[in-house]
Amino acid sequence: MIKAANRLLTNTSDAKAAKRLRATMKVWRPLARFLVRARKQQRAKEVKLGINTDHTETQFKEDIMGLFKLLQQMMHSSQPAPIIGTQTLALQHFSALLPELIPVFTAEELLEVAVGFVDSCENPKGKMALHKLQLISNLVRSPVFTSNPALERLLIFNVPRWLHPHCGKAPEMTGTSSAEGDQGKVMLREQIRLCTAVVAFALDYLWAFITGEEGDEELRSRGAEGFALLQPLMSDLQQSYLWVKEAGNSGGQRGIISPLFPTTYPFPTKPIIGGDKSLDGLDELLAELSAVLMTSAIRAEFGKVAGLFGFRPTTNLLSPLLIQSFEVYTSILASEAFPSLWLNSHILVHKAIINHLATISEVMIQFYNPDPDEAESFDTGLWLAFFKLLLTTAGSDALAVEHLPPQQRRAVWRIAGDLRKRGAQLLQDSWAAIGWPTSEQETKGFQIERMGGYQVQYVPSLVAPVVRLCLSHHEALRTVALEVLQTMIVSEFVINEDLSILQNEIINVLRPFTLN
Repeated sequence: MIKAANRLLTNTSDAKAAKRLRATMKVWRPLARFLVRARKQQRAKEVKLGINTDHTETQFKEDIMGLFKLLQQMMHSSQPAPIIGTQTLALQHFSALLPELIPVFTAEELLEVAVGFVDSCENPKGKMALHKLQLISNLVRSPVFTSNPALERLLIFNVPRWLHPHCGKAPEMTGTSSAEGDQGKVMLREQIRLCTAVVAFALDYLWAFITGEEGDEELRSRGAEGFALLQPLMSDLQQSYLWVKEAGNSGGQRGIISPLFPTTYPFPTKPIIGGDKSLDGLDELLAELSAVLMTSAIRAEFGKVAGLFGFRPTTNLLSPLLIQSFEVYTSILASEAFPSLWLNSHILVHKAIINHLATISEVMIQFYNPDPDEAESFDTGLWLAFFKLLLTTAGSDALAVEHLPPQQRRAVWRIAGDLRKRGAQLLQDSWAAIGWPTSEQETKGFQIERMGGYQVQYVPSLVAPVVRLCLSHHEALRTVALEVLQTMIVSEFVINEDLSILQNEIINVLRPFTLN
């Protein structure tokens, strides 16, 4: 049987051999089970006859490994186009082989085989890419690895590079018809969705290390390291989120929903029962992407680099990625990924954003807050996006528990605690950080220790959201907002001796209250 399989795999270009090979692939699993059982019986017979089994055992494993190497050669993109059908079948049935080979190979050896096979399928196109991603999904969930620490290596070191080509910035679809372009968008959405499901599984798997037995610092360290190594994928998924939001879901069907984080392809669907209007028109992919990004942000506190997407804080590549993350979180906060009626998820979004901003604020204060001598290098756009997101989140109506029914009030408090207090502290620290120390006379006269500096660049752009926070019922948030507004007023008067711009912004915010 092994020799027959060898002949088929060495002659894949022949039409007859290719047809037989495809038929064989469909029954790989029972054939592998038959081979392993036959070898087990042969081993027992050799022991009875007093034959040394080491040589035959080694030869058997080498023969199987030889078949895997031929299989990898067949998967290379240099193979002729007619072999695509055979390659697709190999991708579909490969993961079913591994559990049958456990009696012969160690988990580490099977991991090496699996990684080599996935790597051999380079730059797949169309449906081939989807089947490759389905294979990756099957591998990370395979009992061969889930019961063995080898899965950790599979996830941490291989999953990011496997998924990177299939998510992130969408390729330009030029020179194609409208129908081809729509089909390409559908396939790209499906690729992103499979990637998202794999990342979600990886995050949960690594989370088990962090929440393991108390006192096991080694496990927590491995979990935090895993989170850090997965972070470059988060920036890719954020790019995917923005593309999906812009492209829309023209292929979605009303009255039908696909369960989130599918593990099989094609994705299963089921009708919406009970008339839940919040599900009608829901884009499952946006919901899944937002859930993964929010989960990563919430757990960022367990790995301080988790907000940096794998880049060092001094690199020029980090700033646009942070701005991109602020844009994504603003969209999710505005309920563009899932309806705000999903109270638990909506509140968790606020918690995730505050966690994310708290994690990266330390980096921004240290590396994106230059000395006055280097004021021209101050990244105005980055800090503006940071403050806008912070002010929007802290001032969100969803956190105004005093206006909520008792049941919702308890739910918000239990899920997120006093997020407005955390937001107020974060606003106070970050706003003071971009101000410059005042003179002794100014400190005594204005009761302000830091003002001006880079703060002046945000008048009038941040005046309106700050004034709205001044109207909050939350004491800590209102107090900090008033302090920020005070620094704006004093700085504007010291520099220009004219408060007309500030007055206009304040009046525009307060006018609706006077009209009512």
